[in-house]
Order: sequence, then structure tokens, then C-alpha cells
Amino acid sequence: MSRKRHTVAAALAAIAVVLAAGLASTAPADAASGSTTATRTTPTKPKGPSDATTMAARSTAKAAAQNVCATPKPGAAACLAQRRTDLKPLARGAVAPFNTPWGYGYFPSDLQSAYRVGAGANGPQVTVAIVDAYDDPAIVADDAAYRAQFGLAACNATTLSGCVTKVNELGAPGPLPAPATGANAGWATEEALDVDMVSALCQQCHIMLVEANSAGYGDLGAGVNSAAAEGVKYISNSYGGAEFSGETALDTAYYNHPGVVVTASAGDSGYGVMYPAASPDVTAVGGTSLYSSGNARGWTENAWSGTGSGCSAYEAKPVWQSDTGCSRRTVADVSADADPNTGVAVYDSYNAGGWEQVGGTSESSPIIAAVYAQANTITAGGNPASYPYAHIGELNDVTSGSNGSCSPSYFCSAQTGYDGPTGNGTPVGTAGFVPDTVFSNPNLVLGARSTDGNMYASQGALSGVPWDLEISGVGHLAEASDSTNGPLLVTTSGNAEVYAKEGGLGAGWVDEGGPATQVAAASDPTNGPLLAYIGFGGELYAKEGSLSAGWVDEAGDVAQVAVASDPAHGPLLVIVQSNGNVWAKEGGLSTNWVGEAGDMTRVAAASDAANGPLITALSSTGEVWSKAGGLSTNWVDEAGGMTQIAVASDPLDGPLITAIRGDGEVLAKEGGLSTNWVDEHAQAATIAVGSDPGNGPLIFALTSGGAASVKAGALWTAWVPVGQNVLDITAAG
Repeated sequence: MSRKRHTVAAALAAIAVVLAAGLASTAPADAASGSTTATRTTPTKPKGPSDATTMAARSTAKAAAQNVCATPKPGAAACLAQRRTDLKPLARGAVAPFNTPWGYGYFPSDLQSAYRVGAGANGPQVTVAIVDAYDDPAIVADDAAYRAQFGLAACNATTLSGCVTKVNELGAPGPLPAPATGANAGWATEEALDVDMVSALCQQCHIMLVEANSAGYGDLGAGVNSAAAEGVKYISNSYGGAEFSGETALDTAYYNHPGVVVTASAGDSGYGVMYPAASPDVTAVGGTSLYSSGNARGWTENAWSGTGSGCSAYEAKPVWQSDTGCSRRTVADVSADADPNTGVAVYDSYNAGGWEQVGGTSESSPIIAAVYAQANTITAGGNPASYPYAHIGELNDVTSGSNGSCSPSYFCSAQTGYDGPTGNGTPVGTAGFVPDTVFSNPNLVLGARSTDGNMYASQGALSGVPWDLEISGVGHLAEASDSTNGPLLVTTSGNAEVYAKEGGLGAGWVDEGGPATQVAAASDPTNGPLLAYIGFGGELYAKEGSLSAGWVDEAGDVAQVAVASDPAHGPLLVIVQSNGNVWAKEGGLSTNWVGEAGDMTRVAAASDAANGPLITALSSTGEVWSKAGGLSTNWVDEAGGMTQIAVASDPLDGPLITAIRGDGEVLAKEGGLSTNWVDEHAQAATIAVGSDPGNGPLIFALTSGGAASVKAGALWTAWVPVGQNVLDITAAG
């Protein structure tokens, strides 16, 4: 089944792009896709060969480049910058201000044009931290020279906008580490590249350069922690090393900062995974080759042959990744220009003596950090690495190029959609780097019971909306929602009393009686709310129509209840008794019970006006059985080896059936009992679901460790983390 989803497009600010005044490159024949080359000119053209001709020749010849940092020792990282070795450094005085260092790589207006961000200096006044090793004594003056050369906003000493501030790995202004000299001299070029890239794409940003004592992970990681402790929300890391068995401990120690963007370079050695890019706590940034083009964008990109990518050997797969070839973390998430042959002009007076052309994924990591900073929209407690997965249509999809040989091929070759070398693509402004608020649906309600014993709820979107404290000291949860009556929340208190509210999260709670061991809820625009609870003795009570209606004693010896309701078929109640027998009734509380099955441990129910009732049951052996369309229909054996079930249904999408397999994997199917199961690539101990004809399926998953994530719109969409320290969940909409 296919259909157009209703979405709310992220608003993009109009950006006046200042086209490059000098350097432009032309893609070789296999990269240009037959397009003609757009030529950029400058009013005062410096002496030298045509830059487009030069760059095209270099790209085709793959001119020599070298790593600026030496191979790291065990327990340490190398910076991931590469410089062109066929270019002699160009002294600053050889280039007049506002003219380009001709032939020495892309400059700010090129990147601003290619990625549609940063052309002005009126963006958010935020701080971007850059974590590197050793001291570059000239970095503040060099960044000022870079800004002056290209007419970027200068440092404002009062607000720190456009300024570079140096601190040590503990976040203090001094003492700074030893200067980058000898075998470590390349770190100065790294710092110049990082600072220049943030300056190019976030002119107004304050740059905090954190200089670690060494390239050891302990020192670099301490620098990340210090930046986060200072309240910095955007932290770039342009270094890495080979994966190792103890790396997951470093995730916890240094890189796990919920609500903070932490970017990391994917590597410059071709196919293979590096750390910390492998960490699911960071946004792993791959690399592309960026060329001028005659297409509508003005640019085209291929996967850079040197970028890192692949399937991690040690890191768990984050819930927001759904690629099927790797059961662990896949690198990368996003990408940007990194090929040194299509690299950028960098001013480094300390180590290089002037202008040079530099690339590597050390270029792409600060570019992406700057784009996140320009977006300046972060959900507290979430992982910003998930944002691009919720906005795939807002990125440039890179579909060609490779960095090696592999199986499956997407680990090392660009393709339509997600791939390892380029992730989900490259920036198109900031729209791909904000929390997911696409599913704007007032009927969408998420409820959670936290480890603090309180119930929290959010309404209207997957993320970017607040969680409201609803009630303290709760037990079991249930909720429903419909377009007429709004959200319906039901819970049990610490003394097992039943409380309910209807019409909105701000409505008052109504004491409904009790005591209860379990509650269930449904609602539809015609019949209103349907509530049910099981008392301590196994007696089932239900009410319909309003919260003030009286309770009706429906059955005894009940172990579990599920309810649903729709305008055409009315209330649906399904129970499992202690002996495993399943009974159901439809159409009202006064109707008769129908014996449905035996040897079951759990039931789930849904109903909609077009498709009728849906009942799913879980047997004592883990077999999932379903029936749809009426109580008299036949059971269909859906799957085996399951431990949990949840269902929903709507008139457009039909039945939604979800289950948790014995190994904790979440599976789902939509549209009918005969459809195939889809592996949702998430581990969960509990699931809750909803379905809406305007926004499709909603799946809310909770891990055994208390991490909650949600997805909506389709079974293949990305998971969005929404909370930690959660004990129970419920969903509607």
C-alpha cells in the first residue's frame, strides 16, 4: 500500500548565497553526469591558471596528498587532515585581501553555496567547541587572517561572536599544552582547518578551541567532557584510530552527552571503521568529493575514495539506524566535502607558513558541527545523531563513488538512500539537522512512567515537544485518543485507585474507583471513552460513553484485558482468563461474550470503521495468532517465538501488528494479516502502538535499560529517541 503522508515541512530561512569569487572545480567525466560546467569569476582575478582547469586536472590525476599527522600509538588517535603535497605554501602577503588564494582549494563562499548555509553573520550566537591535541600558538591570529581574507565577520571581543578562545583539556585558559612541534606538528594544521571551517559556515559562532595535552583518548576525551560541562552544545572531533575491544567504555566516559551534538570524522584510509566515529553517541561524518556543476544546485558530489565507512566490530546499533546489512553500528551518518583534491583553502602560518589546500574527514566534521550550530535546535536528552535519519528528504543524496570492496555493497559504495561512505547525504541548509517534528498530529499522544514513579505525557509530535508531568505515584498506564474527544489517559495510583482524564493533557484527573491491577482504554468520536479495569480478585469492570458513567461488572477470573472502539462497530472487549481461554464481545457492554480460543497468555485489540475488529493473541508457546473483520472470522497463525504483542488499526492503513521476538527484536506488519513481517532493527522489552489515517503507524518501544524511542509514518522510518529512565509506556494516535 502506498500513499502520500501529510507532513509539516521544516521552514527554511531564505539565504542570500554569495557565489564564489574565485576557485571552482569541474567534475571529471564520471562525476559530472553529463552536465556543463558553471564558471565563476572574480572582479579582480589573481595571476595564475584557471582554477576550474587546475582542479579538474588534479581530480582526474588524483594528485599527491599526505596525512598531516603521524600514525598514532596504541591508545591514541591521529588527526584526520590531509594536505596537498604538490602545492608550495603561499604566504599571506602574496594574496591581496578579498581575493582568493588562487589554486589553493575552495573558500567560504563555495561551501556556503554548496551546502546553502552560513552566507550571512546573523545566525544564532552559539559556541562551537573544537577538540584537538597540543597548542597552535598562532591560531587566533591565523583565524583573524582567514576571516579578513574572505570578508567574514570579525571577532567581537564584547560578545565573543566570531572569536577563537583557547582552553586546555580541563576547560581552563591555562596552562595550555606544549606547542605542536616535531612529530606532532601536524596538529597545528588540523586546528587551522577545524577553526577555518567553522568560521566559513558559522561566521557569528564563538569558537572554543580545546587543546588537549596529548593525542591520547584520555586527554582528548577529557576535552570533550570539559566542553560539555561548560554548556557547549556543538563539539567537533577531527581525529580517530582503529577500533578496539575496550572502546565502548570510552563511549560512556567521554562521548555520551545527551542533548549535545558531538561530531567525529569517519577516517581517511578508505573502507573501514574508526573510533570515536563508531560510537553511537556521536554523529559520524563521512567524506565526499565536491565538484562545480551546471545543474540546478551548482554542485555535484561523489563518495570520496578515502573516507572511512563500514560496520562496527563492537558498538551496538542505535535505535535510529535501520539498515539491514549490519547488526551493529554503521558508519557514517552524514557527510560533506573531504577529498583533498577538492579540499579547502586553509591559512596556517605556524606549521605550513601560509595558505595550503587541505581535506580529509577533518574538514567534514567541523562543517557538520557548524551546520548543526546554525540550526541551533536540540531536544534535551536526545541524541542529535538521529536527526538526519528523520529528514532524509532534506539532504543531498550522494549516489555514486566508492571507498573500497565490501559486502554488502552499501558499506563501501554510495547508492540511492543510506550508504556507509556518505550516510544519509550532505547538507541542504539546516533542515536535516533538527529534531523530527514532521508528524504534527494532535491525536498522537505518548505516555511514560518514569523511575521517579511519575507519569509524563507529550502530544502532537515525535520530538521537539515537552513532556508534561501528569500525575505522581502511578502504576499501570493506558491511553487513547480520537479527533473529537481528544486524549484519554488512565492510570492506577500507588493505592491501586483508578484515575482518568479526557480532552487534553491539561484536563483534571477524575477518581474512577478501584482497586485495580490493570487498566485499558479506547475512544472513538461517536461512542466516546471506553474504560476497563481488572480488580484484585480478577473481576473485570467496564464503562463507556463518559468518565461519569457507572461501572459494569463484565466477567470474572480475568488475567488480562484489551479494548478498542470505532464508530461503526462500537466497543470491543477481549479478555484472557487464568485458564488461557480468550473471550470477546463487540457492539456494547450489554452484548454476549464469544469464546475465541484457548491456551493463550496475552491479547491485543484494535478496531476501525472500515476494517472492523482486530484481535491478536499470544500463545503459551510464543505463537502469534490474529483475526480481523469480525468475531466469527478464522484465526491466522502469524509467527512463532514471540514474547510481546501490540496492535492498532485505521481505515486507510488497515491492521498494524507488532511483536517482540525472543531475542528482543521488534517486528511489525501493516495492511493485512497476509503481509510480511518487517524487522524494525530495534531491541525492546515493551512496545505500544497507534495508527492514524493521516500519519500512518506509530510504534513506541522501550528497552530493558529504560530507553524509549518512537517512529511514525511508515515501518521503514527512523527511530527517534525520546527519553531515558522509563519503566512503562503507552501510545495513541
